[in-house]
Amino acid sequence: MKILKVGIKNLNSLRTEVFIDFERPPLADTGLFAIVGDTGAGKTTILDAITLALYGRVAREAPVQELLSYGTADGFAEVDFETPAGVFKSQWFIRRARGNKTGKIQPPERILSHLQKETGLFEIIAEKVSEINQKVEEISGLDYVRFTKSVLLSQGDFAAFLKSGERERSDLLERITGTEIYSRLSIAAFERQKTERQKLEMLEVERESLRLLTDEEVADLEAGLKNLDAESKALKYEIGKLSKLKERHEKIQLL
Repeated sequence: MKILKVGIKNLNSLRTEVFIDFERPPLADTGLFAIVGDTGAGKTTILDAITLALYGRVAREAPVQELLSYGTADGFAEVDFETPAGVFKSQWFIRRARGNKTGKIQPPERILSHLQKETGLFEIIAEKVSEINQKVEEISGLDYVRFTKSVLLSQGDFAAFLKSGERERSDLLERITGTEIYSRLSIAAFERQKTERQKLEMLEVERESLRLLTDEEVADLEAGLKNLDAESKALKYEIGKLSKLKERHEKIQLL
């Protein structure tokens, strides 16, 4: 999963509409960069916008209604991201009733769209919260918990990631790097080998239950077969003779 673009409007201290494009200079030409600034400048809000757009939640587990900047009527967070399945845009919107700055905050809305290569436009593929969460997990291979423990580590969580169990770290790293397919293939191969071995063992048990004939027994059976073959030929000859006698007798009876 690769984050391409982040959009923010009126979230916490960021009382403006801003877009961070990782596909354009200077960020596109920078391998490593840092988000720095004074306390309250909006550093964490940028990270919040990513999880809001993707999962409708923030790592700090704060109520999302409280993220709208004070004195504003609406706000949003959106993320363009890329996976092997294509390019997608995940959006999160929040607004006050009737667009009034003092109106009651309404429940957030979310949209997930897929970029169509033919038109270059995003096409909506999901608008329901449960459906979006499911599709984002399917597309990225990461649910909210895995995402916040791997791609987006909040303050203090990096040490927790390093101290987590080997199996959990391995699972997260496989999903991040896209190599989980090899684990699935390994498991499938092991299960197939197990099944085939069980079949082989059953066949070996059946083979052991079969008694092989000795050479003398085979010779006796072959001799008996020859005798039966000779008797069969003799009986066929007698049947032929009797059939002719029967036909002759029937003609005599008819006359």
